[in-house]
Amino acid sequence: MNSNFYKFILLSLLIIVITGCSLDVPKVLNDEQVTLKVMYYDEQQFFREYGELLYAKFPNIEIEVVTMQNMYNQTNSQDFDPKKALNDLLDQEKPDIIFTQIYEYEELVTDGRLMELDTWIGTDKYDLSTFVPAIIEQLRELGNGSLYGLAPRFYSTALFYNIDLFEQNGIDVPSEGMNWIELMQLAQRFPSGDEANRIYGFNVQEYSTYSQVLQMVARTEGLSFLDSESMKMTFDTESYRRIFQSVVELYQSGAINPPRDYNSDGMTPMVMEQDYLMQNPFVAGKSAMVVDSPQLIQQIEQANQRVKDYKAFNYGILTAPTSSTEPGMGGQINIGQIYAVSSTSENSKAAWELVKYINSEDMARIKSKSSTYDLSTRLTFSKERDGHSMEPFYAMKPSPINAYNFLEGVPNSFYQSFDMLLNEQIKKVVNKEATLEEAIQVVQEQGQKDLENNLLLDKQEKQQIKERSGDAIIPEAEETLETSSQ
Repeated sequence: MNSNFYKFILLSLLIIVITGCSLDVPKVLNDEQVTLKVMYYDEQQFFREYGELLYAKFPNIEIEVVTMQNMYNQTNSQDFDPKKALNDLLDQEKPDIIFTQIYEYEELVTDGRLMELDTWIGTDKYDLSTFVPAIIEQLRELGNGSLYGLAPRFYSTALFYNIDLFEQNGIDVPSEGMNWIELMQLAQRFPSGDEANRIYGFNVQEYSTYSQVLQMVARTEGLSFLDSESMKMTFDTESYRRIFQSVVELYQSGAINPPRDYNSDGMTPMVMEQDYLMQNPFVAGKSAMVVDSPQLIQQIEQANQRVKDYKAFNYGILTAPTSSTEPGMGGQINIGQIYAVSSTSENSKAAWELVKYINSEDMARIKSKSSTYDLSTRLTFSKERDGHSMEPFYAMKPSPINAYNFLEGVPNSFYQSFDMLLNEQIKKVVNKEATLEEAIQVVQEQGQKDLENNLLLDKQEKQQIKERSGDAIIPEAEETLETSSQ
């Protein structure tokens, strides 16, 4: 859709923006017409999210959105190479502003695709003091000490606990700074009861698997199940053994809701909104604790308003379980959208002004009421929701291992096969069909075989792609496979 159309229909918003935001328009965007290319998911989504506000702030700007949809549509192709696809898009379209995710950011920095921002931040006296420190630290760490992008929002979790259930059962409420082992032990103090009156000490999402729960704990402890340099599995360790045992005991005790199976067609069943809300044991008042995002606050509010005869309860929020060896580190803290200036942009200063505004306090104030599942990286505008402090969502430092880490050189196909293997072995131990030691050995040994098979298949696929394109074959995958077999 033509960008002028967006300008026209959204002029009515200008007065709101004028009263809510500073109109100190930078000279670089006030003297002449500037056209900037912005790489984003798709055009309509960008204009809904930011376009109208940017046009109101910068009337002399024209925005051309470089959609990433064509790239995403190729993901199921056998020949799809995500890094090559992204580089091809950047080379062909040459966007001024690059939208990226955390798992791509470091690679873009290493490849010289992004412009370093610290000089401009210093020159413009751009205030970073109200950003979440952990977010800026992580971006700097991935940028070898420098900032190459800024993120307006992030995803985080915290520990919710039902105060009434703790009081009714004579159990002390959880304390700040608990680790996962302590939390699982606390959960097992709640009597499970019969099916109709069951109270869980802790619950996870309805379709969470055994392996997802174990890996959630392992990530908090900074554990990885393989070494990507040697391509060796590292699951058979005392650290993983301790977590495996604790997760098994939690499920065997009935203190956590068991995984539910998908329908035979692989889809979850359709349910009414009220039923959907009450499927969460914590929302239904049948679980003492859960680790969840700020969206849970809204779900509890909705249940209170829309579910007939809903029994409201008092609840508190603490920081998510912390690492037992690195107190203060943990939780599922993930940076979502990162905006950066392309190192090849011919309008880099103008591009920086847009990146700066997207990440500004003005923008954070405008967006502060519109999102329920993520949080602003600006601390000023996310202090409280429904009478609960949001501080627990901001207090933790992210673990070096998160759900979006994909180790260099490891085929993506391996992760799915490993998850299935791990889930199967945990289930066997929970059902007393295998011992803990037997399961760990299967995960270690079969995981290694699966890794080597996936490396071989990945090598063969890359060779086929090279041959079809007429390029010379690079034997990197073969060298990696040989190293892992030694």
